[in-house]
Amino acid sequence: MNKMASLCFLHAADLHLGSAFKGLRAVNPGAASSMIQATYKAFDNLLQIAIERQVDFVLLAGDLVDMDDKNLRALLHLQQGFRRLQDHGIRVYIVHGNHDPIGVISNAIDFPKNVFVFPHTRGEWLSIENRSGIPANIWGMSFKSRSERRNLARMVPKDCPEGLRIGLLHCTVGSAQGHSPYASCNLSDLKKGPCHYWALGHIHQKGVLSSDPFVVYSGNIQGRSFKEQGRRGCFIVEVNRDLDLVPTFTETDVARWVELAVDVTDLSSISQLMDRLYGAMEGLVSGSGNRALVCRFRLEGICRFYDRIYSQDHLEEISKEIAHGFENWDPIVIVAGVENQTIPATDIEKRKAAEDLVAYVLRQADELELDPANLTGPGGPLAQLFQNRRFSRFKIGLDEKEIRQIVLSAQHLLLHLLENPEK
Repeated sequence: MNKMASLCFLHAADLHLGSAFKGLRAVNPGAASSMIQATYKAFDNLLQIAIERQVDFVLLAGDLVDMDDKNLRALLHLQQGFRRLQDHGIRVYIVHGNHDPIGVISNAIDFPKNVFVFPHTRGEWLSIENRSGIPANIWGMSFKSRSERRNLARMVPKDCPEGLRIGLLHCTVGSAQGHSPYASCNLSDLKKGPCHYWALGHIHQKGVLSSDPFVVYSGNIQGRSFKEQGRRGCFIVEVNRDLDLVPTFTETDVARWVELAVDVTDLSSISQLMDRLYGAMEGLVSGSGNRALVCRFRLEGICRFYDRIYSQDHLEEISKEIAHGFENWDPIVIVAGVENQTIPATDIEKRKAAEDLVAYVLRQADELELDPANLTGPGGPLAQLFQNRRFSRFKIGLDEKEIRQIVLSAQHLLLHLLENPEK
């Protein structure tokens, strides 16, 4: 697309500056500190991209700062970043989301003059001056509170201006597993609207839900857990005078979370396993693009040395040994753990057919797998845990795949322990 004849803007969301990484800090304080720094570096990368591409403006679709921890450092870093964009003549347009509802940030710091925050009330279209001369207009709405229940997508003003129209929202389109359903709407709500491009935030996975009009989640700029693996960044969107849009994803992340499955079926010893894990780690590091890595290995397959990896102590020893081999790498490499999902070289179905205690235990486990409610429901082995008030704060749920894996792993562990009591 001809740069001189085009308008260019950057769409990002879910910066989450100041994320505390409390879970990671509990097991690896140094790694948590590195990941906290990664969120700031990812934001700095975003700023540099906007400056180098000479974008006309930046759109930020909510959750700029994790205000749950009232992080002054994050607020000041955000403010300084906006001042840097102001120095380059780049304006910033913001809506606030559930982690930074409107008023929370503004009560703590003042944004520079190049920043416009859309209110939580129904606002009018905002006309945007830009170097291309293409008429451009933005409409957006911020969250009124942390638990926004309004369908914001249906609140666009009916009077539509000429030229490019952009909608800026922090919202849930359809059903989004793993995210709270705040400001829920349907894709049809957005497609029926007057916008040529919907710049969305809240869902941490990038995705183009529609190209006519464009309905786009930019995802977050830096992964924060193993649920957020893969490339993270923003979209650079170019628009020509015919209002043809071309969104291009651009990476901003400085650290990647990687979970790697390792099949042990063809291995016969723990030393062979270590060689394979070292080789896998070297492959990850060489392909990381000079990024920091947080890695977790998942052992799978039929294992002929199950007695050497079945306990948590065994797995922690393996994890520490791998981490030791990469402790001086730059960027840093963090080994977050090794999980055992292997099965011992035993015919478990044949073993269930016997008439002894071991077979009875294995058959009982089958009943748990057939009905997941038996695991976490009243009287189930995990019922007390899931009913604990302190545990329930984490809102952890188990899907059927996870339950099947728990039951399968428990079956094989019980089989191993019952038939090898000296272990």
